[in-house]
This record gives sequence, structure tokens and C-alpha cells, in this order.
Amino acid sequence: MEKPYIVGVCGTITSRKSGLCRVMNEFGIITIDCDTIGHDILQNEEVKTKVLALFGDTILDDSKTEIDRTKLADIVFSSQSKLSQLNKVTWDKIEEIVLSKIEIERMKGTKIVGIEAALLIKTNWAKWMDEVWVTVVSPKIALDKLTYGRGLTLPQAKSRLKSQPKSSEYVRFADVLFDSRHNKRTMTRIFREEVKCLVDRVHRKI
Repeated sequence: MEKPYIVGVCGTITSRKSGLCRVMNEFGIITIDCDTIGHDILQNEEVKTKVLALFGDTILDDSKTEIDRTKLADIVFSSQSKLSQLNKVTWDKIEEIVLSKIEIERMKGTKIVGIEAALLIKTNWAKWMDEVWVTVVSPKIALDKLTYGRGLTLPQAKSRLKSQPKSSEYVRFADVLFDSRHNKRTMTRIFREEVKCLVDRVHRKI
């Protein structure tokens, strides 16, 4: 069977990437969340050992057995170099898992797979993707969502924003671009229109 048509979904923080993937699910598209995979692999002994070697056991939880993601986030989002170190340890493993999931979908005969990967543009994954869809939102809106919506302190929110690529960096990679400044209802309508076009386009090729 042919491999599925692969659509990468990435973009700035709080720009409704997950909302776009939920709309893809409405249309029967399988989506893979790399953020969830990234969380899960911190329990992988090989990855855990490398991460602890980089950041020390202060990132462990109270049981001293698992990595506390909040503690780790406070460290890596305050330093671009430390974030890069973490990414070097985790990205190859995440890609390996994603490709194995795509292979499973290929064997099932799945036609389209969406890959939600916030920092896709920092990897070379686009080489095995058919399209890259990008969502962006202004730093001001992102800051409001991080503080009021996700409960981060202002310094924490600014650190998160600073650690992320700028909108202009994402736009260069976009086959399809969404400006997510609008409200949820409007963005859902826009997402549905574009996803329907994607499904129609891919099915015409089959």
C-alpha cells in the first residue's frame, strides 16, 4: 500500500494547532501529536539518562523516579541553549516513533495523516512530508493566552515566547498559512474549509 499523504502542522505558541488537528479528526484524518510523544519518551530509560546527565536530578519529581516536566520546562524555556540540548536528545527518538506510527497507518490503508509538531521547522522532517500547514498568532495575543488561559506568570510566558521561533520563520515553510487572530468559531470554520479542500484534493489523486 502507498504511504499516507503527510501534512505537518506547526506554528507559534497558542496559535490553535491542536484546534486544527481536531478539525482534521472530524474529517477522519488520523493525527499524531509530537508533544505527547515528547512527554512520554521522558520515561524512556535511555532518554531519561541523557536528560538527567544534562540537567541534573533537580528535575526529578518528589518520588525521585520520574522527570518533572514543569521543573524541566522552567529550565529549558529560560535558556535557548538548554532547550537546544534537550531537543537534540529527544527529536531523533520522536521522529523514530512518528515514522513507525505512519508505517502502521500505511499498512491500514490510511490516506491522510497529520503530524502536529510545534517546532517542525527546527527539524528536517519536512523532507518526508507532502505539505506543511502553519498557524500563527501575534506575540501579544500569545502572551494573553499564556497568562490568562494557561495560568503562567508573566515572566514564564515571556520566556516561552522568547524560546519559540518568530512567525516570520514559520511563514517561510508554509504551504498553507492560517492567521489565528480570530475567535474559536471563526477559526474552526476556516479550518474546516481548508481541511475539506485537502480531503477532496487527496482523494482525487487516488
